[in-house]
Order: sequence, then C-alpha cells, then structure tokens
Amino acid sequence: MSELARSGFVVQVLSTSVAAAMAGKLLADGGAQVLRVEPVGGSDLSRRPPLTADGTSAWFRHLCRNTTVVTEGDAVPA
Repeated sequence: MSELARSGFVVQVLSTSVAAAMAGKLLADGGAQVLRVEPVGGSDLSRRPPLTADGTSAWFRHLCRNTTVVTEGDAVPA
C-alpha cells in the first residue's frame, strides 16, 4: 500500500492536553496533515519534563512529531 490511510485529511489540534496531542500524532502518522495550534509562549506540554539538551520537552517532541506547530495569531496559508 503506497498511500497512507489518512492522506488528504487536514486536522487542527486546538487542545493542549496530552490526549489531544496523542490523537494528532496518530492521525499524522497515518498520513493526515495535522496543524497543532499552541498558545503564545507555548503550552504546558512544551515545558513538561524531561527536557532535552536544547530545553524542549521530550514529551512534546514525541507527541508533536509529524505535525505542524503554529502559534495563535500566526497566518496559516490556505
């Protein structure tokens, strides 16, 4: 199977919960384009320990893999 099951879907994640981040990750891993909208200054998830060497949350890096992270107020091209 060359095409992923969720190809063509566009999903916006507007929650800052771990459950929503996991759902977005699963959809992105399945081929959907996922836009994660973060509050200005980042969500609690982006600061949750353990932190990597560059100060980013390991949880955030894992759960937001394959997603596009934008900040509230950023212009998103249509």
